[in-house]
Amino acid sequence: MKYPELIEAGLRLTGRQVTVEGRRLDLMFEDHLMRRLLIELKWGPIKDAHVGQIMAYAGSLRSHDDPDLRVMLIGTRVPPNLQRSLDFHGIAWKEITVRTILAFLLEKHDYEFVHLFTNEAVMPTAAETKRLPEAASLARNSDRASPPLTASLQDVAVRTVIATQGSLNNTYIKVRGFLDWFEPDTIGGRNKTTRVGREMLVEWEGQTGLATDIDDHHKTLRNRTLVSRFMRDSGLKVGDRVQFRRLGPYHYRLSRLEPE
Repeated sequence: MKYPELIEAGLRLTGRQVTVEGRRLDLMFEDHLMRRLLIELKWGPIKDAHVGQIMAYAGSLRSHDDPDLRVMLIGTRVPPNLQRSLDFHGIAWKEITVRTILAFLLEKHDYEFVHLFTNEAVMPTAAETKRLPEAASLARNSDRASPPLTASLQDVAVRTVIATQGSLNNTYIKVRGFLDWFEPDTIGGRNKTTRVGREMLVEWEGQTGLATDIDDHHKTLRNRTLVSRFMRDSGLKVGDRVQFRRLGPYHYRLSRLEPE
């Protein structure tokens, strides 16, 4: 695990997918007091079944010669009633939301993994569920179809799109998948005679920047000269990723990334 401090300060990873006393768990750490910490990871909200599973694990593991052994359950949301149940049984838990992961990665300037989370549904934390009626409604429906990315993540600094043969042949960069990430007034009409959006500055390595708005019909950057120069200067190829990075209001930087 690249960033164990997301879980707890002072952890040292000692194993992945470990089997202890016949029980298989996702991660094993040594904490700052030299105690073993076994972790079960769940992507999504913690459910009753997960608590029952971790309780069975803890009961089995703690019956042997390691009285200081710690067991922890981690999910993107831990409902308050399950928090109380885990606390009552002495089992550690951690709520690590998509928001938390994104904020952490951006603080570390680790843009390599940001795109993995920017299309995830953003579930409210337990504290947010208490405060916001709409968050409570979202939590109740968490097992249904995932809701779209919320506006609270509009400030995430990076988006990526894959270069296709069509985009190279016809000199366009489509932004359909994240159109609402840009400032709304940068989106113009089908052509400049119908509606011109406010222009934003787009730069890349070796280029201080050209201005463009967005063609709402084709969902592309309208300035074809900008796109052509970026493709030429970056050596863009089919399968490469084009990364948009927000530098400030109406200001973006393009980069070419190798295929994953």
